[in-house]
Amino acid sequence: MRYRPILRMALTGLLLLTAHRAGASVENDSPVEEKIRELASAKVKQLCEDCRVSVKCKWIAPAVAKVSPELITALQFDAPGLPAGYVTGKVLLGNTTATAQTAVQLHISVHQKLPVARKQFSRGEAITSANIAWQWKDISSFKRSPITDIEQFTGQHAGRVIRKNSVFFASDLAGPRTIQPGDPVAMDYGENGVRIQINCVAREAKGVGQEIRLYSKETRRNYIAKIITKKKIVWVRTL
Repeated sequence: MRYRPILRMALTGLLLLTAHRAGASVENDSPVEEKIRELASAKVKQLCEDCRVSVKCKWIAPAVAKVSPELITALQFDAPGLPAGYVTGKVLLGNTTATAQTAVQLHISVHQKLPVARKQFSRGEAITSANIAWQWKDISSFKRSPITDIEQFTGQHAGRVIRKNSVFFASDLAGPRTIQPGDPVAMDYGENGVRIQINCVAREAKGVGQEIRLYSKETRRNYIAKIITKKKIVWVRTL
């Protein structure tokens, strides 16, 4: 039984040696790692100048781990766009072409100061600067580009429920509400060759280009219509 700790230590050492030979799994800073982190950070800063960047080297190909950092001239990422999260790439050594033998695996954390919801917004609620705060957010896993300019909120409403402290995306916003609930609306109705105008009342707030729910006291029916302009509302279907 007393040999088990010794055997466990020997197996651990063997595994570490095997991992080192297969490729450098980087835990401690090294000149090569520092050079790669510097190049990766510079790449991110080119696309997001005000972002905070943290780079960890997870794996470095042996051909790269053994060279002098002065020979590392550039870093190319395999995927386009902002490099963030777990990414792969290849380094250029001198004038040589990047190959699989010069591959690296990195984890890049990117934080950006973004406008966030100071409160929960209901669908259709106006978004004002008083209800927007600025916070540093980790954007490493974002699949879409967040809103970064406060001017983009001018005249905007929530297109869906937006929770408190959430980052804003373009799909969260809807334009100015051309028609408000209770507004009288003359709807252009056309079906089976018949074209008339039906006086209705808006049941919700909507903007140009959106569909809106209407009710007519004359017909006692509910309708869905599309807002072409404030004065041109076209029937879509009858509910």
